[in-house]
Amino acid sequence: MAQKIPTNLWIAIGALIAVTLFVIVSLFFGDVPAKGGKVTVTVVYFAAFIGITIGELSIADRDRFYPVPLAIVSSVYVVAFGVMLTWIEPARQISDVYSYRSSVSTAGQNAALALGLLIPLIIAAKAPVAAARFTFKQAGENAVLKFLAVASAGLFSLLAVILFLPTLLQRSFRVDAGEWFGRLIVIVLMLAFLAISVFILLSWTFNADERRTRRLERQQRLAQHRQRPYGSEAAQWAAESAPVAPVATPAAAPEVPVHPEPGAHPEPAVTSDPVVSPVAAEEPAQHLPWPVFEDGITPLPVGADGRPAFSVLQPFPGRTEPVVEGSPEADAAIERARQTHRGY
Repeated sequence: MAQKIPTNLWIAIGALIAVTLFVIVSLFFGDVPAKGGKVTVTVVYFAAFIGITIGELSIADRDRFYPVPLAIVSSVYVVAFGVMLTWIEPARQISDVYSYRSSVSTAGQNAALALGLLIPLIIAAKAPVAAARFTFKQAGENAVLKFLAVASAGLFSLLAVILFLPTLLQRSFRVDAGEWFGRLIVIVLMLAFLAISVFILLSWTFNADERRTRRLERQQRLAQHRQRPYGSEAAQWAAESAPVAPVATPAAAPEVPVHPEPGAHPEPAVTSDPVVSPVAAEEPAQHLPWPVFEDGITPLPVGADGRPAFSVLQPFPGRTEPVVEGSPEADAAIERARQTHRGY
């Protein structure tokens, strides 16, 4: 059973056990009044940790580029920061400075602050995870891009840690961060933006061939899509109003009986059943449904080439070019017809 539990889940369980032990020890040491509020905030952090961890493990099952270890560590940072800010509180020293406040109200300040910082903590901690997922997927097997991906993810992770660290140091450990800490935050932020900017520029350059290949494949699919025939009763409805020119058919030639020569053996009669070749036995190409207007019922008129006249459709908002076969509006008309046929 232990072999079936992934390592990332062991990290999460170990973090919860460590935080729980920390809370239990804090109950027996120091002046820690207002325990009810502290326990409530701790439970909220535990619930957020469990929900986020389950969601990220579910994403990792579908996305192999999702950095699960970094995601679990960032969640551990959030719950550890919140619990430490809640429970490590020098209540007596704060009460000495602010004598007009009771110890209970003073002790609840850090719990309220930790509850208010929950959402900002999650956003700051998950930003490196999103950046790592984006950069790892774009980097592929390129060594330079891999290095920049790791560097940018590390810098964003460092920024998430030190961004709220002055609050914890000043309120719980009575350590004055000073102005140098703010300068350090700006330096790390600029380095992180520099790494991600260089990564984007190099990724755009290195992936030019891949983009060109995808563009050619898209053009080929579009060409194949345009060659597919349209077949539906709606095509007949649309063609009813079009005048049909009479087509002259050649007169059938009279049959000339052939009499066999005397003494010749008559050839066996040829059956009327045609011989079906393997090529002819193949299933015909699947026809596209005849596209319809926005009402989902009225078929588009037939163009001069016998295909749907997509030019009668209105372009989507924000698009100015006329609608042609292969445009998003044309694909939407075909999809409407397909949904209509499924409904019947």
